[in-house]
Order: sequence, then C-alpha cells, then structure tokens
Amino acid sequence: MMRRSMPCKVIYVPKGKAFEYCPLAVNLFRGCSHACSYCYVPGISYQTKEIFSIPIPRRDIIEKIRKEAPAHRGHKVFLCFTCDPYQKAHDHLKLPAKAISALHDGGAFVSILTKSGMLSAQDFPLLGRGDEYGATLTFIKKEDSDRWEPGAASPIERIEALEKAHAAGIPTWASIEPVIDPAQSLELIRITHPSSMYSRSGNGTTIHGQIKSTGNPSQRQPWNSSENIIKSISSKKTWRHISHRIIQADIAPKPARIKFALHPPQIAP
Repeated sequence: MMRRSMPCKVIYVPKGKAFEYCPLAVNLFRGCSHACSYCYVPGISYQTKEIFSIPIPRRDIIEKIRKEAPAHRGHKVFLCFTCDPYQKAHDHLKLPAKAISALHDGGAFVSILTKSGMLSAQDFPLLGRGDEYGATLTFIKKEDSDRWEPGAASPIERIEALEKAHAAGIPTWASIEPVIDPAQSLELIRITHPSSMYSRSGNGTTIHGQIKSTGNPSQRQPWNSSENIIKSISSKKTWRHISHRIIQADIAPKPARIKFALHPPQIAP
C-alpha cells in the first residue's frame, strides 16, 4: 500500500539560532534579489548565485498562510528567513501585504525583517499592536553596502524606514548582522539606539550580533560558500569583546538582545 506524503507546512518553527529571532516563520519567495555576498541560503539550498538571485513567489503561498494562520493565533510569525519579504520585481503582487492580512485574519502577528528600505513602508498602515518592524543593518558606508549587498536598499534608506515606522507607532528593531566591519556595526548601534528609534510600546531595539567575516571584501570566499566565511577573527570570543564594548559604552538600547552564545561573560543570557 502506498503511503501518502504529509503536506509541508509553510509556517514553520525555525531551527538552531534562527529560533532566537522568532519562534515561527514563513518564507514568501524562493530566492532573493539582494544577492548579499554573505548569504548562507544558496549554499544550504544547493543553488548557484545566478539562480538564487532571481526570486520566485512560492506557489499558493497566501492561500496556505491563510489556512495555517488560525493554528498560530496569538503568536508572532517572522517574515522572512531565507529571502527578503520585499522583492522589487514582484512588488505588483503585494505578497507581503497579503501575507500580513492573512496572518492577522487568523489571529497571528507579524515580525518583519527587511533590507528593502522605503519599499516596505507601503505596508506600515497594516501593522498594529503586537506586530513589529525591523531592518538589517550591516554598514554605514554606501560603497561597502553596494559591494556586499548590491540589491538591497542603502543604509540611509533602511534607517529612514525605521524612523518612519517608529513615527507611525510601530515597534521597531534593528538586526546588526553580519558584523563585517565592527567599527561600522558599533556606529550603527549608536545611530539607531536613541529614544526616537525605540518602539512606543517600550520594546526597544533588538541587536542580533553575528560575525561572518572581517576580512578584505575583495578577498572574501565564494558567495554560496558561507561555511568558508566563518574563519579566523570570526569567533565567539571576538563578538563577546564587541558586545562588551557595547555594554561598557552604554550604547546598547534597553532592553537589548545579543545572541545567547555570544554574551560577554559578565552579562547573563
């Protein structure tokens, strides 16, 4: 007798360190046009840079979210881990807006993380109490961002989007990762930590520190070989030193969240 295969759920529980971001997640696309040099997804999905950089909407993704959302009533769902939820080439589909509405209709909340800057601002009116909006911030210098994240919005635009979200009363947070240039990461925290960047609900800004590489960008490893990037200075010890400096300088927002494994010794996880 043939055994029926169980349908895969599109809303899933992230594994490993990703769980620290959110206990539930959904990915709207296969692939991502940001083409970040440090992205781990092409490697784990056995795709080339060229294939992965062409995002494709997941089949029937909104219908599946709408069907599964009621089972996660009262919980927060992360958009997205293996892609950016906002892809310019597919903006006409309005998938993020439809996903937000489907999750809300099922009683769930959303946590957005994006590098798409003001493109995501179109959905701010959909976000309310229980939702949150975050931006990944890696560099201050546009030339560095252009080199490492050629398809993403500029750092200034991402920060502007955070400010606009905060002004709209949306809880905001920043994911400071990967740490490629520690000096720029620390400066990003200084720029985004003032009270104007905090959520009005008092949730503050979240810092997720993850060191990928601090080497010369021109000498980085192949784009789809992230396991080769985490080398030498990219160590827990190094990030503990950085996080210690953050706390000592009192530039970390209160409350701040630093990855459990990377806390400085005197900071309780």
